[in-house]
Amino acid sequence: MGGQAVERESRAATRKANEGFVKVVSVNAKVKAGGVLAKLENRCEQKDREIAVLEARVAELQIQNAEKDEELGSLEGLLEEANEDLTQERSKTKALEEQLAVLRVFQNEKKISQKEIERITEQVRSSGFKTSPSPKSSDVLWASHSIEVEIEELISRLAKTEARLALTEEKCTTLEESNRELEQQRNQHQRHTQIVLKDKAKLAAELQALRDTNSQKEADDYWSRSPLASKNVNLR
Repeated sequence: MGGQAVERESRAATRKANEGFVKVVSVNAKVKAGGVLAKLENRCEQKDREIAVLEARVAELQIQNAEKDEELGSLEGLLEEANEDLTQERSKTKALEEQLAVLRVFQNEKKISQKEIERITEQVRSSGFKTSPSPKSSDVLWASHSIEVEIEELISRLAKTEARLALTEEKCTTLEESNRELEQQRNQHQRHTQIVLKDKAKLAAELQALRDTNSQKEADDYWSRSPLASKNVNLR
Protein backbone atom coordinates (compact mmCIF):
# COMPACT_ATOMS: atom_id res chain seq x y z
CA MET A 1 0.00 0.00 0.00
CA GLY A 2 2.80 2.35 0.84
CA GLY A 3 4.51 1.67 -2.50
CA GLN A 4 1.40 2.44 -4.52
CA ALA A 5 0.91 5.72 -2.70
CA VAL A 6 4.46 6.73 -3.48
CA GLU A 7 3.98 5.83 -7.16
CA ARG A 8 0.77 7.87 -7.39
CA GLU A 9 2.47 10.86 -5.86
CA SER A 10 5.36 10.50 -8.30
CA ARG A 11 3.02 10.39 -11.31
CA ALA A 12 1.09 13.37 -10.05
CA ALA A 13 4.30 15.32 -9.60
CA THR A 14 5.45 14.37 -13.10
CA ARG A 15 2.11 15.35 -14.66
CA LYS A 16 2.15 18.61 -12.80
CA ALA A 17 5.68 19.30 -13.99
CA ASN A 18 4.73 18.47 -17.57
CA GLU A 19 1.69 20.73 -17.45
CA GLY A 20 3.83 23.62 -16.30
CA PHE A 21 6.31 22.97 -19.11
CA VAL A 22 3.54 23.01 -21.73
CA LYS A 23 2.20 26.30 -20.43
CA VAL A 24 5.64 27.91 -20.66
CA VAL A 25 6.07 26.72 -24.25
CA SER A 26 2.62 28.08 -25.18
CA VAL A 27 3.44 31.50 -23.72
CA ASN A 28 6.77 31.63 -25.58
CA ALA A 29 5.03 30.78 -28.91
CA LYS A 30 2.52 33.60 -28.41
CA VAL A 31 5.28 36.07 -27.65
CA LYS A 32 7.18 35.00 -30.75
CA ALA A 33 4.06 35.25 -32.95
CA GLY A 34 3.33 38.72 -31.58
CA GLY A 35 6.84 39.90 -32.50
CA VAL A 36 6.55 38.52 -36.03
CA LEU A 37 3.15 40.16 -36.43
CA ALA A 38 4.56 43.50 -35.31
CA LYS A 39 7.36 43.19 -37.88
CA LEU A 40 4.84 42.39 -40.59
CA GLU A 41 2.73 45.40 -39.63
CA ASN A 42 5.80 47.66 -39.75
CA ARG A 43 6.72 46.24 -43.13
CA CYS A 44 3.20 46.79 -44.42
CA GLU A 45 3.25 50.39 -43.21
CA GLN A 46 6.59 50.91 -44.94
CA LYS A 47 5.19 49.43 -48.15
CA ASP A 48 2.16 51.71 -47.86
CA ARG A 49 4.45 54.73 -47.58
CA GLU A 50 6.49 53.59 -50.58
CA ILE A 51 3.32 53.02 -52.62
CA ALA A 52 2.04 56.48 -51.66
CA VAL A 53 5.31 58.03 -52.84
CA LEU A 54 5.13 56.08 -56.10
CA GLU A 55 1.51 57.07 -56.65
CA ALA A 56 2.41 60.72 -56.12
CA ARG A 57 5.27 60.36 -58.61
CA VAL A 58 2.94 58.66 -61.11
CA ALA A 59 0.43 61.50 -60.74
CA GLU A 60 3.21 64.04 -61.25
CA LEU A 61 4.42 62.24 -64.37
CA GLN A 62 0.88 62.07 -65.71
CA ILE A 63 0.56 65.85 -65.30
CA GLN A 64 3.91 66.37 -67.04
CA ASN A 65 2.86 64.01 -69.80
CA ALA A 66 -0.40 65.93 -70.30
CA GLU A 67 1.54 69.20 -70.44
CA LYS A 68 3.88 67.69 -73.03
CA ASP A 69 0.88 66.52 -75.05
CA GLU A 70 -0.59 70.01 -74.95
CA GLU A 71 2.72 71.58 -75.93
CA LEU A 72 3.13 69.04 -78.71
CA GLY A 73 -0.36 69.80 -80.02
CA SER A 74 0.42 73.51 -80.02
CA LEU A 75 3.69 72.93 -81.86
CA GLU A 76 1.98 70.71 -84.41
CA GLY A 77 -0.57 73.46 -85.00
CA LEU A 78 2.18 76.04 -85.48
CA LEU A 79 4.02 73.68 -87.80
CA GLU A 80 0.87 73.13 -89.85
CA GLU A 81 0.33 76.90 -90.12
CA ALA A 82 3.95 77.37 -91.17
CA ASN A 83 3.56 74.67 -93.82
CA GLU A 84 0.40 76.34 -95.14
CA ASP A 85 2.13 79.73 -95.27
CA LEU A 86 5.09 78.16 -96.99
CA THR A 87 2.82 76.48 -99.55
CA GLN A 88 1.09 79.78 -100.27
CA GLU A 89 4.40 81.61 -100.60
CA ARG A 90 5.71 78.93 -102.93
CA SER A 91 2.57 79.27 -105.05
CA LYS A 92 3.08 83.03 -105.24
CA THR A 93 6.73 82.55 -106.09
CA LYS A 94 5.84 80.12 -108.86
CA ALA A 95 3.34 82.58 -110.34
CA LEU A 96 5.89 85.38 -110.24
CA GLU A 97 8.53 83.15 -111.75
CA GLU A 98 6.17 82.47 -114.63
CA GLN A 99 5.56 86.19 -114.97
CA LEU A 100 9.29 86.78 -114.82
CA ALA A 101 9.80 84.27 -117.62
CA VAL A 102 7.29 86.18 -119.74
CA LEU A 103 9.05 89.44 -118.97
CA ARG A 104 12.37 87.91 -119.90
CA VAL A 105 10.83 87.17 -123.27
CA PHE A 106 9.83 90.83 -123.39
CA GLN A 107 13.38 91.72 -122.47
CA ASN A 108 14.69 89.75 -125.41
CA GLU A 109 12.13 91.47 -127.60
CA LYS A 110 13.37 94.74 -126.15
CA LYS A 111 16.88 94.03 -127.32
CA ILE A 112 15.58 93.11 -130.74
CA SER A 113 13.44 96.27 -130.80
CA GLN A 114 16.39 98.41 -129.77
CA LYS A 115 18.38 97.05 -132.66
CA GLU A 116 15.43 97.69 -134.95
CA ILE A 117 15.17 101.25 -133.61
CA GLU A 118 18.84 101.82 -134.23
CA ARG A 119 18.48 100.43 -137.75
CA ILE A 120 15.42 102.57 -138.55
CA THR A 121 17.01 105.65 -136.99
CA GLU A 122 20.11 105.13 -139.05
CA GLN A 123 17.98 104.76 -142.18
CA VAL A 124 16.17 108.00 -141.40
CA ARG A 125 19.41 109.84 -140.79
CA SER A 126 21.06 108.49 -143.91
CA SER A 127 18.04 109.37 -146.07
CA GLY A 128 18.47 113.07 -145.41
CA PHE A 129 14.76 113.57 -144.84
CA LYS A 130 13.65 116.15 -142.32
CA THR A 131 11.03 115.24 -139.84
CA SER A 132 7.83 117.20 -139.74
CA PRO A 133 5.00 117.21 -137.21
CA SER A 134 2.47 117.50 -140.03
CA PRO A 135 1.64 114.38 -142.01
CA LYS A 136 0.17 116.47 -144.87
CA SER A 137 3.42 117.85 -146.32
CA SER A 138 4.23 114.98 -148.64
CA ASP A 139 4.24 111.23 -148.84
CA VAL A 140 7.97 111.09 -148.05
CA LEU A 141 7.65 113.31 -145.01
CA TRP A 142 4.59 111.33 -143.89
CA ALA A 143 6.57 108.09 -144.18
CA SER A 144 9.37 109.63 -142.10
CA HIS A 145 6.87 110.83 -139.53
CA SER A 146 5.27 107.38 -139.36
CA ILE A 147 8.68 105.86 -138.69
CA GLU A 148 9.29 108.35 -135.88
CA VAL A 149 5.89 107.57 -134.36
CA GLU A 150 6.67 103.88 -134.55
CA ILE A 151 10.01 104.48 -132.88
CA GLU A 152 8.34 106.47 -130.10
CA GLU A 153 5.81 103.69 -129.57
CA LEU A 154 8.61 101.14 -129.37
CA ILE A 155 10.47 103.29 -126.86
CA SER A 156 7.29 103.65 -124.78
CA ARG A 157 6.69 99.91 -124.85
CA LEU A 158 10.29 99.29 -123.85
CA ALA A 159 10.01 101.70 -120.93
CA LYS A 160 6.84 100.00 -119.68
CA THR A 161 8.45 96.59 -120.08
CA GLU A 162 11.52 97.70 -118.12
CA ALA A 163 9.29 99.07 -115.34
CA ARG A 164 7.29 95.85 -115.16
CA LEU A 165 10.49 93.83 -115.17
CA ALA A 166 11.98 95.86 -112.31
CA LEU A 167 8.77 95.56 -110.26
CA THR A 168 8.59 91.81 -110.80
CA GLU A 169 12.24 91.31 -109.89
CA GLU A 170 11.66 93.29 -106.69
CA LYS A 171 8.64 91.14 -105.82
CA CYS A 172 10.61 87.97 -106.49
CA THR A 173 13.45 89.15 -104.25
CA THR A 174 10.99 89.95 -101.44
CA LEU A 175 9.29 86.57 -101.78
CA GLU A 176 12.60 84.72 -101.79
CA GLU A 177 13.58 86.42 -98.52
CA SER A 178 10.16 85.60 -97.04
CA ASN A 179 10.52 81.97 -98.14
CA ARG A 180 13.93 81.70 -96.50
CA GLU A 181 12.51 83.05 -93.22
CA LEU A 182 9.59 80.62 -93.39
CA GLU A 183 11.98 77.73 -94.07
CA GLN A 184 14.01 78.69 -90.99
CA GLN A 185 10.87 78.90 -88.84
CA ARG A 186 9.70 75.55 -90.17
CA ASN A 187 13.05 73.93 -89.36
CA GLN A 188 12.97 75.42 -85.84
CA HIS A 189 9.44 74.07 -85.28
CA GLN A 190 10.51 70.64 -86.52
CA ARG A 191 13.54 70.56 -84.20
CA HIS A 192 11.41 71.68 -81.25
CA THR A 193 8.78 69.08 -82.09
CA GLN A 194 11.42 66.33 -82.19
CA ILE A 195 12.74 67.42 -78.77
CA VAL A 196 9.22 67.36 -77.30
CA LEU A 197 8.57 63.91 -78.79
CA LYS A 198 11.78 62.58 -77.23
CA ASP A 199 10.85 64.07 -73.85
CA LYS A 200 7.38 62.56 -74.13
CA ALA A 201 8.78 59.12 -74.95
CA LYS A 202 11.19 59.38 -72.01
CA LEU A 203 8.38 60.38 -69.64
CA ALA A 204 6.17 57.57 -70.94
CA ALA A 205 8.96 55.03 -70.33
CA GLU A 206 9.58 56.38 -66.83
CA LEU A 207 5.86 56.35 -66.11
CA GLN A 208 5.54 52.73 -67.25
CA ALA A 209 8.55 51.74 -65.14
CA LEU A 210 6.99 53.37 -62.08
CA ARG A 211 3.68 51.63 -62.78
CA ASP A 212 5.47 48.29 -63.04
CA THR A 213 7.31 48.96 -59.78
CA ASN A 214 4.08 50.04 -58.14
CA SER A 215 2.31 46.86 -59.29
CA GLN A 216 5.16 44.70 -57.96
CA LYS A 217 5.12 46.46 -54.59
CA GLU A 218 1.35 46.07 -54.37
CA ALA A 219 1.76 42.34 -55.03
CA ASP A 220 4.45 42.10 -52.33
CA ASP A 221 2.25 44.07 -49.95
CA TYR A 222 -0.72 41.79 -50.65
CA TRP A 223 1.41 38.75 -49.93
CA SER A 224 2.71 40.34 -46.72
CA ARG A 225 -0.86 40.96 -45.55
CA SER A 226 -2.04 37.49 -46.56
CA PRO A 227 -3.01 35.13 -43.70
CA LEU A 228 -1.05 32.41 -45.48
CA ALA A 229 2.09 34.50 -45.19
CA SER A 230 1.49 34.93 -41.45
CA LYS A 231 0.98 31.20 -41.04
CA ASN A 232 4.16 30.49 -42.96
CA VAL A 233 6.07 32.87 -40.74
CA ASN A 234 4.56 31.34 -37.61
CA LEU A 235 5.42 27.90 -38.85
CA ARG A 236 9.00 29.01 -39.26
